[in-house]
Amino acid sequence: MSQSLELYVGSATNKGNKPVNQDAIVSVIPKEPVIQNKGAVFAVADGISSSLVSDQASQTAVAALANDYYSTPDAWSTKNSALKVISATNAWLHAQSMKTESRFDLNTGYVCTLSALIIKSHTAYIFHCGDSRIYHLAAPLQDKHAILTQLTQDHRTYQTTQSYLANAMGLHSQIHLDFHEQSISVGDSFLLASDGVFDFVSEQDIVDLMSQLSAHDCAQQLVSLALKNGSNDNLSAVVVEVKQLPSASFHELQMQGLKAPKQAAVGHSIDGFELIRELYVSSRSHVFLASRKQENDDRLYALKVLSTELSHDQTAIEALLMEEWVGQRVRNPHLLSFPKLDAPKTALYVVSDFIKGSTLERWMLDNPEPDLESVRRIVAQVAKGLQAMHRQEMVHQDLRPANIMIDAQGTVMLVDFGATRVAGLVETDTRPSLIMGTAQYSAPEYFLGDVGSSQSDLFSLAVITYQMLTGKLPYGTGIAKCHTSKQLQSLQYVPLASHRDDVPNWVDYCIKKGCDLRPDKRQLEVSEFVSELEAPSLDSRQHRALPIIEKNPIMFWQRCCLVLFVMLLVALWH
Repeated sequence: MSQSLELYVGSATNKGNKPVNQDAIVSVIPKEPVIQNKGAVFAVADGISSSLVSDQASQTAVAALANDYYSTPDAWSTKNSALKVISATNAWLHAQSMKTESRFDLNTGYVCTLSALIIKSHTAYIFHCGDSRIYHLAAPLQDKHAILTQLTQDHRTYQTTQSYLANAMGLHSQIHLDFHEQSISVGDSFLLASDGVFDFVSEQDIVDLMSQLSAHDCAQQLVSLALKNGSNDNLSAVVVEVKQLPSASFHELQMQGLKAPKQAAVGHSIDGFELIRELYVSSRSHVFLASRKQENDDRLYALKVLSTELSHDQTAIEALLMEEWVGQRVRNPHLLSFPKLDAPKTALYVVSDFIKGSTLERWMLDNPEPDLESVRRIVAQVAKGLQAMHRQEMVHQDLRPANIMIDAQGTVMLVDFGATRVAGLVETDTRPSLIMGTAQYSAPEYFLGDVGSSQSDLFSLAVITYQMLTGKLPYGTGIAKCHTSKQLQSLQYVPLASHRDDVPNWVDYCIKKGCDLRPDKRQLEVSEFVSELEAPSLDSRQHRALPIIEKNPIMFWQRCCLVLFVMLLVALWH
């Protein structure tokens, strides 16, 4: 029988002589099978003293790692999973600072150090930025003394007698992390500590305490000793002891990547999910209705696998895994939910809740001339889903009627997060820089080679709103053909009044603004778009009513021709 990873941990944190504890620590040792799949997570974060909100930054940094790391797909490597989570958290922290006065001085913003240790199977993974530290005390061999090694380097810049933090979470939009991994043995110990501890205890003190005391007592004594020695900072210490490692055969098993299911067809079973019928089949993926009746679970699920042609395509695999990660990381009634599975996967697939309903695409066919209020209800719910993503610095990038579901109760949900762009993941995202969404709904900035933003999702939402009301696209199919700003200038927005005359002019103004070809001219947030769709804004009140030649040029020239024809008849009569 294979043995499992067994770790002991002890931790202590103290505000010292400061009014607020700007340090934050976390220790997560999950049970089987999670510890087999993802390992155990330990972290120390130290908020910078010049900021009044750095305690929030440090708490966010460790909490996000502890929670979001375990939501990453099992098929991602430990390094890739942690880097994505840390990078996304860094981007979020930096964005918070840029929304406040701290943008003029980031040393007053959401900035903190982060030193994280993930132990999985026989390997320790180290992630580090800032001046907190991680030490490794190797198990003593025979009569030799235990050896203490500092695994991280302090990211400090020294100028005369002063030192400054050169790298930290939230300091830049892109994080620069130190990373390395090393094999571990039974009897090894690790110490994660803030500078309030290691600046006031000697390495010999660390060795003695870690060698003689339990993890819990060691962490407490290190903090107490640092305080006794005059520490004038917050103090935090996390001590981890390796008591048992998995068997070698199990470790080799963990090194295997997930492959496409061998049998993905109706009537077959994958990891306890019985495939009932096909829901959707395309050249890219197959989606099945699935159940887990043998697990005493009465719910229905949608199980998605890649098509045979794309089962080895790295870009398609990344998109599939991204879809699951986003779905588990952002919870909202208007976003498709992906349940966390109890057991590790044996194949490459994703499972989401099953939505009994239809796509917005189907709804538009069934309702070719909907009333304005029905459109507003749908748009408002789509916007709520987008807002939940945007708050996490995520851009959907593939918003279209086929990716919007409406269930039997009228609840609207966004689905398909495979194209989602998460801020901070540029360095770890292996997908090529292509237009991820559907051309006719994609914002023009994508075709110019620019990076998408929340305004890009807003553009897609405005286009869909226009299409729901008219059955047409505001610029036809011309946007996808434009690859320069000059080409874009030739496009003309077709007013709603050209298709129907029962929509107020101020609604048209709102939609036109939302799908403006220039991102900086659109509403700032999707919530602002929804608000302006409900009631006229000050701008729309000042906006003049369109003359008939702009509102409906065909009708204008028809009337002109009719008048000229009548004038000609009158002239001939006389």
